[in-house]
Amino acid sequence: MPACPVGTSGTCIGALPSDAGRIISAVQGALIRSNKSVGYEFEVAQGVMTRHYLLLVFLLSLGALQFGASLGGLRGLWLLPHKRWNMVLAFALGIAGISIFILLPIWTSGPWASGTVVDGTSEGRYWGRASFEELSRARNLNDIHGGLNGGDYGAWFPLTALVAVGFSVVVGAINLHLGNRSRPETEDGSVTDGFEALASMDWFSATRHSWRALGRTVWPDLRALLREAPRWAIPKLIVRRWIDV
Repeated sequence: MPACPVGTSGTCIGALPSDAGRIISAVQGALIRSNKSVGYEFEVAQGVMTRHYLLLVFLLSLGALQFGASLGGLRGLWLLPHKRWNMVLAFALGIAGISIFILLPIWTSGPWASGTVVDGTSEGRYWGRASFEELSRARNLNDIHGGLNGGDYGAWFPLTALVAVGFSVVVGAINLHLGNRSRPETEDGSVTDGFEALASMDWFSATRHSWRALGRTVWPDLRALLREAPRWAIPKLIVRRWIDV
């Protein structure tokens, strides 16, 4: 029987018979696993939760944007060329976002293996697909076990919403130009600018016309405001040295 190395404390597994050594190793492994609250890698679980959350926010943001653009008649942001169909698409995107987010644990593997989501907490879980009975508790994942914390939610939500806006801007411009419906004038012949310009042109054209209109009117409007201000107004006291107000 081999001797233990000098200075070794505790049980020397190599000095025991092979069967006893394997038993002790198995017990030690079980003790190590029992100290681990979850049976998966933290980074992998957080990656899955992040991707699912981004998909949810993108679809909901896109649906809300299309609903508002349809009600306001902002053709420059429509995904479909007709208002009625675009309204239907808005509701479909919202329903799809919520449904996919809720049902994804049944279709994809994650930190919600069937049989491990017992009390709705995130401890003692393993990697796998969720059962339908545990579906309502599968997303209840603490941030220390791979869920998203408040900072992650606060950062990812506006960024994903901006992606949805950019997607609507690009697709809306393509729709208007393919249908040859992007024009700077309204039906009465007046040139529109600002947010209302999206009713008759794409975002890129509306931005260009709005900046031009702003450049033509900003100084006359500012001068008029300063002239109407009291003589003791601080902005008027500052600028009247260079501008006759």
